[in-house]
Amino acid sequence: MKMSLVNDRVLNRRRAWDEPPRPHAVGLVLGGGAARGIAHVGALQALEEQEIFPDVIVGTSVGALVGGLYAAGVSAARLRALIPTISW
Repeated sequence: MKMSLVNDRVLNRRRAWDEPPRPHAVGLVLGGGAARGIAHVGALQALEEQEIFPDVIVGTSVGALVGGLYAAGVSAARLRALIPTISW
């Protein structure tokens, strides 16, 4: 009986591929490494200049920090101003 309920839930749940894709979703993936973190800020500035704003941002290590700050509303220009103040 219990297994039947689990199977019913699995079979009846919505799947991501059941919905039509969003036409212009943009994802940004940022990697780790201190030097890359600095480079990520330049990449974010370039995206802003082209008025491209990611719908989803993910990252690892310093990429997660940069991405998290950007997702929280810290502009690329502000991030760039913070770089010299960081004790690497």
